[in-house]
Amino acid sequence: MVYYILAGYIVLILLAFIIQDRFIWKPEKLHPDFTFRYDQPFEELFFDPEPGVRLNGLHFKVPEPRGCSCIFMATPAVSRAGANMPVITRSMATMC
Repeated sequence: MVYYILAGYIVLILLAFIIQDRFIWKPEKLHPDFTFRYDQPFEELFFDPEPGVRLNGLHFKVPEPRGCSCIFMATPAVSRAGANMPVITRSMATMC
């Protein structure tokens, strides 16, 4: 009986591991006219690595840059959570 419970638990853990991306990252696309709004000055950059693929990035301007941090955002929910990126990058710059 204990083996069945243990086997069921292992199967559930493996299943959760395999499908976790669908729960965490919920794929969505930003609308082409999506506007980022931050309190810090920034520039939105666009890259076209191949036909039909368009990537964008945000370059936050700081008065005395000490380095660079590259953070990949996958979904609008994560991008909206990225409102703290200027604070994070500023604190990372002070650690250098």
